[in-house]
Amino acid sequence: MEPRRTPEPRRWLVPLVWAGVVLLASVVDPGGGGAASGGSTASSLLASDKLLHGIGYGILAVLAARAVDSRELAAALLVVLTVALFGFGVEVVQWPLPYRAFSLADAAVNALGAVVGVAAWAGYARVLADPSS
Repeated sequence: MEPRRTPEPRRWLVPLVWAGVVLLASVVDPGGGGAASGGSTASSLLASDKLLHGIGYGILAVLAARAVDSRELAAALLVVLTVALFGFGVEVVQWPLPYRAFSLADAAVNALGAVVGVAAWAGYARVLADPSS
């Protein structure tokens, strides 16, 4: 008996909802002074911000790679490119917001999260396909 596949449109529901959550979290006022705040904990906040970017976009990449359900290199690269461009787009949306700031470093971490997420999905899918390896 073949495994039951989720119908095409529903496969994209979770990645699209997660993309919406990421976008919403990226445009709301974070409070506490936003992009202009500083202080003694600035370096720890910066590290946690980059970690959140990497995790958020890594999850988005895993969900999108799962929805594509392809182990081909071209499909994996397309997912990485799409997620990275979404991350760059979110940074552009933040640019005019007074409590947010455009950041190339954030965009780079978003892209890195996309690469790690797709690589993690590819490894997991390979194990699923051949559990003996």
